[in-house]
Amino acid sequence: MSVRRMPERAAHADAPADGVPRWIRKYGTIAWLFIGIVIVVGMAVFATSRIQIVFIAVFISLVVTSVLDPMVTWLARYVPRGWRRCWRCSARSSSSQACSRT
Repeated sequence: MSVRRMPERAAHADAPADGVPRWIRKYGTIAWLFIGIVIVVGMAVFATSRIQIVFIAVFISLVVTSVLDPMVTWLARYVPRGWRRCWRCSARSSSSQACSRT
């Protein structure tokens, strides 16, 4: 049984021309990726600290809508259509708009 050997040029085809070992390139790439991730996370934290009031308002609105959702679902299911139209018209009249039948 004969052993087939790779040609010498094929064995070194994937080696970089500058002679830097592959493990240094691999760990260098990982280090730069880590630095980039740290910079992006730091920028996100900095940006959110500047607009903290907006995030608080959005969070409160999400909590209020999630708390009121069961009541809105119940009202949509059990309140007759005429009452809903009446409430809508009263809300529109309070904002001085015309009431339409939709």
